[in-house]
Amino acid sequence: MKQRFEAWQVNDEQLSFASVESVAEQRAKGLIGPDAKLLYVIEADTWEEACAIHYLRAGFGPYKPE
Repeated sequence: MKQRFEAWQVNDEQLSFASVESVAEQRAKGLIGPDAKLLYVIEADTWEEACAIHYLRAGFGPYKPE
């Protein structure tokens, strides 16, 4: 079953990438403010798959799990 992950531009220097549940928690805590911009949504089977796609879209190069 695919999960949904979102990438948010929080400010000029900070990018947040997380599951929709985690994004909701971060927004409730004020860590992602109302002025944050949703950059893109990724649907993937696993966190690792989502990170691999996110790293390429964000221009970070290949994702290498630790």
